[in-house]
Amino acid sequence: MLPVEVAKARAMESSRPLRERVVDEATTEPMASTFEEWLASPKELDLPGVDVKSPLKFDKEEHFSAGRREVDGRMSATDSDGQLVGSLRYTWSPCNLNIDSVEVHPAFRGRGYAAFIMREFINMQDKLCIPASLQVAPYDVDDKPGLEREALEKLYTSFGFIPTRAENMMKRLPECRTKRERDRLMRECEDARRDWERLESRLDFPVPKVKPGQMVEVYYPVTGNVFKAKAVSEPVEKGEDIWKVKIIDKAGDPAYAVWSNKGGGFIYGDIER
Repeated sequence: MLPVEVAKARAMESSRPLRERVVDEATTEPMASTFEEWLASPKELDLPGVDVKSPLKFDKEEHFSAGRREVDGRMSATDSDGQLVGSLRYTWSPCNLNIDSVEVHPAFRGRGYAAFIMREFINMQDKLCIPASLQVAPYDVDDKPGLEREALEKLYTSFGFIPTRAENMMKRLPECRTKRERDRLMRECEDARRDWERLESRLDFPVPKVKPGQMVEVYYPVTGNVFKAKAVSEPVEKGEDIWKVKIIDKAGDPAYAVWSNKGGGFIYGDIER
């Protein structure tokens, strides 16, 4: 079966109601031999790499960060022998679920496990009824290179993620269980999305005009949130078209914000103690 057909089928599966998917993906059914055969009856047939029963077991660990008002989570995947196959790390904020990394250990690659890990993630996302985001960034595990950028984009696209205006960023809106849930999501996230779009439209400027004591808007790309912070310094040049300004963040801690006219608007930096 052609990979493009699997990707198309996976995207269709990912857009089905969560309740139907969970039942279908946990049930062993006759295997379809072609994409067209599965398409005619996806509830009665399984398709390799799409809705077959997962061979993996998943466990989650989550830790709340009071200072950042976020939850750092790790979804671990083990096989039938209890061996750790891989993991997915995420950051959960009030209006976004960001994938920080997806890892499959080198000894278990080539078996389609990354797709099962991603499937488990979007099921969790849809259950929470919250937008998700990620950055397409190849990385190594145990000094072994992972998927190339193009392959990663195809994998994420097959699960309903679409590119954003920010470089290498992708997002996915959830398939909420009810219209009431979807309406609640839209109300809660409307302001954040409007702020994000406004910042993305203001990418070209030479030097940020910031004075000590001034309130500035800071965009945090991990969660997609925008918050206001008090500047405590003048802009300091870090490099070509990149400027650094000390701030007091929303938790009351000293931090810094970095402005760049190349990378997607205002970017929140590391904590400075």
